[in-house]
Amino acid sequence: MIKKFLFLAILSTPSLTIAEENITKLGLTSAYQKTMKNSPVIKEAESRLEIAIGKSKQASAWLNPEFEFDIENFSGTGPFKETSIAEYTYTLTQKLEIGGKRSARIDEALKNLKAAQLEYTIAQRNLRKDVAIAYMQAIETEENLKLAEEQAMLAQKVLNTVKNRVQSAREPEIQQRKAEVAYATASLKYKQAVRVNKLTKSKLANLWGDLNLKQNLNTEKFFEIIKPKDYSFYKDQLEESPQLKRYRPLIDAQKSVVNLQKAQNIPDPTFRFGLKKFNENGEQALVAGISFPLPVFNQNGGNIRQALAKVTTIEAQKDQSIILLSQLYY
Repeated sequence: MIKKFLFLAILSTPSLTIAEENITKLGLTSAYQKTMKNSPVIKEAESRLEIAIGKSKQASAWLNPEFEFDIENFSGTGPFKETSIAEYTYTLTQKLEIGGKRSARIDEALKNLKAAQLEYTIAQRNLRKDVAIAYMQAIETEENLKLAEEQAMLAQKVLNTVKNRVQSAREPEIQQRKAEVAYATASLKYKQAVRVNKLTKSKLANLWGDLNLKQNLNTEKFFEIIKPKDYSFYKDQLEESPQLKRYRPLIDAQKSVVNLQKAQNIPDPTFRFGLKKFNENGEQALVAGISFPLPVFNQNGGNIRQALAKVTTIEAQKDQSIILLSQLYY
């Protein structure tokens, strides 16, 4: 039953059926809201999403041009001693990415952004599941505490009654000893219930960053049983669960990395265009040029192989996740 519960909780967001709190009591929905607002887990997931948004924005940026200034034929000897015949060159250079590098980089960033959005959804659902479980456990231990208190009070009443009967010689003294043992046992169970209840409440409060629970829990409708849908309904939706859907953009993003690494073998040309000024006669002339690297010694084979291997790794992780999620029911 525990595995079945976890399986259903992973595939869908738990229904919030507990009545909301009044002035002094905390309901499940508000516990969830407090957790979503203050939980370090959610803050970390939000930060990762912001990182992915930033990367997707940066991936579409063009390369910046460069400005160059050169001066020639000055501070030398003879006629070159001063700058009267110096030559000044002002140029702009621009590197142009070709071979699909920019589009591959953009595609990778967008796919990783989609995966980050699904990761954020997973973090929300997992946290909601944790809140629901911790909330129910806290209520359970609270009910156990009430029962332990009643049993301790009953054992004390029995002990007082037996003492009176022993003092009036209507019961043997051994009965008082039995009643004392029963009372000591009930008292011990009560103390244990107090500790367990405090721990479970602290565990719930820890989810939103508090050390202790400062409100009482709303136990209304706690004992209502909501029948879940048939297992086949959840199994059919397994492929659409965020846990598995996030692998699709991750695989596509890594394939874009493969394309990007392959495109690195295509040299990117750098264009130069500028103006040259001759101080000797005051004339000017345009200058232009082009340069590109020669992929002779480094053909990026290692990075291509690494990128291909990562695609296989993510696909294997997806297959493993399908097996693990399917086994949760059994």
